[in-house]
Amino acid sequence: MPRRRHRRRAALIAGAYLGAVLATEGYLRFVSIRYGTPIGPGIVLMALTLPSSVLVLATPVEGGYLEAALVGCGVLQAGVLWLLLRGPVDASSSWRNHP
Repeated sequence: MPRRRHRRRAALIAGAYLGAVLATEGYLRFVSIRYGTPIGPGIVLMALTLPSSVLVLATPVEGGYLEAALVGCGVLQAGVLWLLLRGPVDASSSWRNHP
């Protein structure tokens, strides 16, 4: 299987982004259970998942479904980050070069 040049770095960056999205969602869930429904953590989650969160906010989704959709945006963007940052195939590790 061909290896990518920056696969570990890409996985680290995408994983850190995904961790930030999930940690923000966890904090949002904690604050909403403990104190009601404050708007601050929701705005942070929306800002963290820009630009795809703009598409979600254009739909008539509310409440928990909105949070789930924003987390889905974060997961999608983490996958795209990983795909874009992993770099080109390293020609020296291609399966065609090995017997």
